[in-house]
Amino acid sequence: MTSSNIYFDITDLLKYAPLNSTLSGIQRVSVATISRIVNTRGSKAIRLIG
Repeated sequence: MTSSNIYFDITDLLKYAPLNSTLSGIQRVSVATISRIVNTRGSKAIRLIG
């Protein structure tokens, strides 16, 4: 079985996080999605782009 990488754009997180102490809805969804991918497929399966 061949596995492919998942590319995830985190530009919004990089811009939002330095200015805010808590995550908003879309940032929470992004972080939860990234976490789920890492937990199910491993950290080598995802590439974060920012």
